[in-house]
Amino acid sequence: MVKWLAYLVIGFAYFMGILAVDEWLADRSGDYLAAYLVMGLGIFLVGLFLLKGKVLFSFKLFKNYYLRAYLVITIGEPLSYEVFDQWRLGKFRKLADLKDVWMFPGSIGWLNLFIYSMGAAFILTAAYIFIVGLKESGKNVILLCVFSLLLTAFSVYITKNDFEAIRTDGIVTHKLGKKEEIAWSEVRHVDILGYLSEDGVSKNRTRSFKWDFVFYLNDGTEKRIGPFLYSEFYLNGSLDIKKLIIEKKIPMATDKITKEEWGFIKVHMEYEDGNPEDFYSVFQYNPEAKEYYSIPYE
Repeated sequence: MVKWLAYLVIGFAYFMGILAVDEWLADRSGDYLAAYLVMGLGIFLVGLFLLKGKVLFSFKLFKNYYLRAYLVITIGEPLSYEVFDQWRLGKFRKLADLKDVWMFPGSIGWLNLFIYSMGAAFILTAAYIFIVGLKESGKNVILLCVFSLLLTAFSVYITKNDFEAIRTDGIVTHKLGKKEEIAWSEVRHVDILGYLSEDGVSKNRTRSFKWDFVFYLNDGTEKRIGPFLYSEFYLNGSLDIKKLIIEKKIPMATDKITKEEWGFIKVHMEYEDGNPEDFYSVFQYNPEAKEYYSIPYE
């Protein structure tokens, strides 16, 4: 009974600790730090005492794996998300232009995935080293931690100016030092193409519905901007892009969604943020009539 009570107290302490740190990151108030120390860390130590008893004080408290894991999960995890958000927001502020209708501060698809993977590898290995200790971690884990940190830092540096943007005067992309500008007069047609994408690796792969804007140019080449996902941010961006294309009187068509794709879209509509009506507008689909429609240009 005492053990179950201890686990319950510890679980509550984890919840309060993460909540307090999240609130502190949003509003740097000392009240949230006090709440973390009392309602988070303090209650965690009470639960740990119930679980371990007097043996808890038979060695240095900070060497306790449970305590270190608590600090990693309640402080390290929210702080990692905050660092990522601030990095992404910093790129937005640095690269944004007043002419932007849509801008995404990303690089080549595989390189974006590589940066996220290496960053996650660094965070996980660093957390493991902190919990078990430097000596007990082993050389392989330490090398992986250092190697992933260096690769992440290098990749972030070489892609710091990478972005793709839809602007009032054309399409602009900057990838690995190469900048490309396409005026609207060079675009003869636009397609919105949807597809099912596999994300992740190995057994952890998941599938989701995404779409791209494909701009067909007068010289026979094409420029693809995306991917766009089912979320308020991407849906609003897609509608803004469509509005601009209509203003430029460029012919545009949307892809017809397959039955299998609709299955994934309905899941997105149920669990993801975003207005279903906005999605229907992007793909010019009337859910009541179950028909696609065209937008006449004036």
